[in-house]
Amino acid sequence: MFGQTFTLDETYVEHKSHNAMQALKLFSQASNLEGELRAKMLIADLCELMGRVDEAQAIAREVLPKAKAMAYSALVYRAEEHIAGRGLQSRLASSGTPRSPVERAKDMAETSDEELIHNAAQMLRVHNLPSERLPIMEREYASFRDIAREQVTWCRHIELIQDKRHELHPSTHYRTDPTRFCLCTLHGYRSMVGDQNWDPVISAFKRTYCESCPDRNPFES
Repeated sequence: MFGQTFTLDETYVEHKSHNAMQALKLFSQASNLEGELRAKMLIADLCELMGRVDEAQAIAREVLPKAKAMAYSALVYRAEEHIAGRGLQSRLASSGTPRSPVERAKDMAETSDEELIHNAAQMLRVHNLPSERLPIMEREYASFRDIAREQVTWCRHIELIQDKRHELHPSTHYRTDPTRFCLCTLHGYRSMVGDQNWDPVISAFKRTYCESCPDRNPFES
């Protein structure tokens, strides 16, 4: 997270692998396919951390068709990332490399639907929020992607902000969609009226402040 190098003790990882194998066995005995596939992908992550990339990719190739058949989108995304050589270790290695604003915007703009769903589910777990709030979190990530696309193709200075009072207590945190507004980070213009639906907010802001602005400057000119 902070660009620092680190090492993992092999015994520690082997212990976690043993726990994951036990979980896999229990899920299999209970005929819980989703739990079984999640345990396998955890084992794949641990294999890759220990440098056993081929083994991790083999597990991912085994998981992928089953995850696709059951529409487990987050597992499909994880398996495809391993197969493409973008497993946990490679993501950890790249996380220490600072990215420019244009790189961040383009990465977000190019986020696939599967990756978006995976990121939303992961953030829901980070905040320890109830599963019924997942659709709201997915729309939150969809708004991130849409404003990034505007930054890439319309203007790098356009930003989407929101009323963050919902974050003050777990009972309201992403219980409903927050009210969103547009902001110009260059001139300080801000939407006069917000809405939970960000599409009309962005469209109205562009018509009001951007269409005749001489400083409009997309990342992809």
